[in-house]
Amino acid sequence: MEAKEMPAALKLLQSAAEEGHADAQYELGMCCMTGNGTEKNLKKAVEWFQRAAFYQHAEAELRLAICFGKGLGIEKNIAQALYWLENSGKHGNKRAGKQYTKLYDKLTTNAQKSPHSQADMGEYYYLLDKKEDARKWFDKAAAQKDCPAKVFYYLWDMSSDKYYDATAIALLSKSAQKGYAQAQDTYAGMILDQGGDMEKAFKLRLQAAEQGYQPAMHNVSVHYSRGDGVKANKEESKRWEELADDPYMAAKAIIGNPQTTRKLYRKAAELGNRDALRELAIMYAAGRGGPKDYDAARKMYKLYCIKQKINVERNLKEFEHSYLK
Repeated sequence: MEAKEMPAALKLLQSAAEEGHADAQYELGMCCMTGNGTEKNLKKAVEWFQRAAFYQHAEAELRLAICFGKGLGIEKNIAQALYWLENSGKHGNKRAGKQYTKLYDKLTTNAQKSPHSQADMGEYYYLLDKKEDARKWFDKAAAQKDCPAKVFYYLWDMSSDKYYDATAIALLSKSAQKGYAQAQDTYAGMILDQGGDMEKAFKLRLQAAEQGYQPAMHNVSVHYSRGDGVKANKEESKRWEELADDPYMAAKAIIGNPQTTRKLYRKAAELGNRDALRELAIMYAAGRGGPKDYDAARKMYKLYCIKQKINVERNLKEFEHSYLK
């Protein structure tokens, strides 16, 4: 493609990508990764690869694995790299299959001694929803002195009574104290739900937000907006909301523009937001923001049930009864 043709072509590619076309999303990700026709932006590249991976695009899944494996545009995460290599291989990418075997063997070897590799193995099995295997590796890591903070978060999350059992809550608290951002934000929410110290909750969320954890960034914005645990500050609230750049929360805030709302929910769903799947299903069913599409509504709601780990058949029937009339 000639350089002079790129701006117009890129505009078409962007439009198709925003409409949920996986090939366009992948190609746009490659443009952002290489700087071909647009400014090089690894963070944006990862976002487009994530959105294409939502549609099981094998090449995007491979690129996403590479980004996670090398820390390109996103925090390095070997478990996520392994997970996406496996998915890419399942979806027909032979190169990914070979890389998966190599990485898995290396991680397994390192996990015989290293608590960090044990934690990565646990997280990998957690992503696969193989909780018994995950727990085995997390328990091994937790028994060692320099255990990574995320291990205690995952052990809390897999507890049968994680919101009320004191032992489970202690795991979450320990993870938060050791600086794991997701644990800090979650524990802060638990403190507020129990009517606890707002200032403590804010400080925990601020620590998580400063690590780049998107949900915490939004929550910090809310704290500043309401003056919960910190002096109200509209400028700081706006700054943190802009940093969060959360399409789901942006969609929730829109009134009177269903087309944009639907577009933002689709983006949020493609980036892994479970609740956005439900909202998008309802919009497809009602024909809000675009034509009615009962097949798409069923697909999105089924994915929502799977992600939420709730009974698919029963909940899908209830959804159909309520919305597909």
